[in-house]
Amino acid sequence: MKSLGKVASIIALLLVLVFARGIGKTLGKFTEEIYNKNLGFQFIFKSDKEIEDILLKGSNEINAKLPTMVDNDMRLDSVKANGKIVHYRYTLVNYFTNNENNVFFKRKMTDFLIKDKCNNEKILAFLNMGVGYYYDYVDVNGVTVAGIHISKSNCDYKY
Repeated sequence: MKSLGKVASIIALLLVLVFARGIGKTLGKFTEEIYNKNLGFQFIFKSDKEIEDILLKGSNEINAKLPTMVDNDMRLDSVKANGKIVHYRYTLVNYFTNNENNVFFKRKMTDFLIKDKCNNEKILAFLNMGVGYYYDYVDVNGVTVAGIHISKSNCDYKY
């Protein structure tokens, strides 16, 4: 039984690495689209209402293109902006939830997202203005695998 758990952990790690690459590519593209179309360096001077409007407009533009496959294993289903919160929902199309693997997935994905977002100057600009990002991952049956929140406080430590 223990060897089965080790195999499952190795498979989960491989899945995390594949998912992370696809997530970074997709989110980077979408964030850059919103940033370049609406913000540029003027973003620093926007009011909260303007930021919220920009996020809503950007999420509506992205949703018009969804759902879309990020890679062979992950589909981006929706992006919603509510105030200064952006909520991404992904389906792991080849994954069935398992509590042990879910904990491992969440830990590895959280580490990846923090490093990726805190080192991306365009996303960091949003974070510095109080924007928060929520990432929800569900399995092929719609069962929650992980929910991850990224905010400015995640970037307080240098990555």
